[in-house]
Amino acid sequence: MLLVSEPFVYGLTVFALLTEVSAWWFRYVGENYHRLSRELMRRAMLQDAFGQLSETLDVTDLLHKFDTLKQKAKQLDENFFYNGYYDSGKDKGTARLLENLQQSAFWSKHLFDIAARRVLLPLGIISLLVAVVVFFIAPVAFNVTVSFTPKIIMLFLAFVIADELSFALAWLMAAKRSEVLDLRLEGKTNLNDPPQDFLLATFADYCVLTAAAPPLSDRIYKSERERLNRLWQDRIK
Repeated sequence: MLLVSEPFVYGLTVFALLTEVSAWWFRYVGENYHRLSRELMRRAMLQDAFGQLSETLDVTDLLHKFDTLKQKAKQLDENFFYNGYYDSGKDKGTARLLENLQQSAFWSKHLFDIAARRVLLPLGIISLLVAVVVFFIAPVAFNVTVSFTPKIIMLFLAFVIADELSFALAWLMAAKRSEVLDLRLEGKTNLNDPPQDFLLATFADYCVLTAAAPPLSDRIYKSERERLNRLWQDRIK
């Protein structure tokens, strides 16, 4: 914008403002659906472990909150929940819940780590390119001074780095918490009557780490599904 005529800059600024407002609204809606989906996944895990839940009204209320996405949620439920999303062979009960928690933590630590690395690598490359343009190409090609540098860096941080970097850091933190949860459950998934404080703390930590992590792309899950299934089978053997 700093290198073009002023009317065009004004038009770009208005367009940028509109896109920022739209992005904020879509993010607000997306985060709301993400939170609801996490609630439903936790209910689904409990239902898989213990059978039919007694709090059916809460589940019904959650489904109604999806509004136009209810059909999509039903398709996801059919594709993932009923087709082996949880593959524990244990009978209904606490041991099945603990194994489901460990499987989910195992998958999460890998998927969150992959998502973070797929963001950090492009950001590193883009940052390097911006530095080359600002300090070497721009001064020669456009005959601008070094005072031009802070403006470009501020735009870059505002529209690229700040948002994507926060996602990557959140995924890294979630991956670390998932690994801690996975290790905590090692050797304890056969407990049919574990201490109540251990069970509550474990499930609470799982809820916190999944709720705090940004949503993952379906492409990551689909591309890594077969490999992580093999790793999990090797793990439980």
